[in-house]
Amino acid sequence: MDLNRLKTHLNSLFPNTTLKRYALVIGASANLSLTTLIAKSPCLSDDFLTLIVAFIKRCFAKTPYRFDETLDNSILDFIINEDFDEDRIDDLLNEFENPAKILDTNWYAIKPMYEKKYRELINDKDKFVSINDIRLSRDCVKKSIKYLREIYRHRIGKTKVISLNNHTGKTYSV
Repeated sequence: MDLNRLKTHLNSLFPNTTLKRYALVIGASANLSLTTLIAKSPCLSDDFLTLIVAFIKRCFAKTPYRFDETLDNSILDFIINEDFDEDRIDDLLNEFENPAKILDTNWYAIKPMYEKKYRELINDKDKFVSINDIRLSRDCVKKSIKYLREIYRHRIGKTKVISLNNHTGKTYSV
């Protein structure tokens, strides 16, 4: 396969990746294999951010923020800004996700039916956990945003390339 064609295909597969490295790896056979190292978190890609924000808007957002761009812009600000304003998240989001917003059926009608089935499957009735108790919370969203903030601050563009080729052997003390 032509290397330029391979690079074109890889670029179309990973369009948001700014740093690609290619390495030839000699295998145990007479064949050579090409290894591609993709270095950038997919969590910061436009596709992922669009989907996660859409989920948060549909399942968590308070009514005034479900249909405008306030939450979209706020989440981007939460990721980019130096300070993380958790109180602002409390203003924008309900305490727990509402699965009714993404299901095609009436959540409030089917939830008791599913819980009844789950109760029948469990031998020890004291170990039953309501579906309400396992829903995602606003704290889960906060943790997710904190994770995205961490990735954003350590993305590959800010990482210095380390190489033995130019190493002087000197060590520096602070």
